[in-house]
Amino acid sequence: MKPVFVDTAGVVAPAADVPTIPAGAIVGDGEIAWAGVDRNVWQRDSASGWRRLDELGLLSSPVTALAVAHGILWVGTADELLAWEIVGGPVRRYTFAAGDLPLGLYGERGIAAIAPISATRVWIATPAGAFRLDSPF
Repeated sequence: MKPVFVDTAGVVAPAADVPTIPAGAIVGDGEIAWAGVDRNVWQRDSASGWRRLDELGLLSSPVTALAVAHGILWVGTADELLAWEIVGGPVRRYTFAAGDLPLGLYGERGIAAIAPISATRVWIATPAGAFRLDSPF
C-alpha cells in the first residue's frame, strides 16, 4: 500500500514527495505538519509540500515522538531529545546515556511522547513511566 496524505483542502493524494517508509510520529501546527520518518524529520507546508529538515541532521535512531509548542519543534528517539527553534533557531540536543532512561516492562526503551510546558521544560513519556525535564539543554 502506498502512503497517502490529505492536503489542506481535504483531498487525499499519493505521497510522491515523501519516502515510502513508515512514519513513527506526526504533529501539526496551523498550516505546517512534521513527520518523523525513520531517522529524519520531514516538514510539510501548503506552499512547498514535503521537505526533509536537513537542519536537524540524521538522528541517532528512528523518531518515536514529536511535539510543537512555544515556537519549538521537539523530537524524541530511543536515546535522544532535540529541540529546534522553528524560525531560524539552533538545534539543541540532549543525548541519554545508557541507563538514563529506565527500560519498560518488556525491555523497550525510548521516548514515547513529549508534552512541552514551556520553551525549556517538557514532560517525557517512556515505556517505564513519565518524568519532567527542566532545562535539559
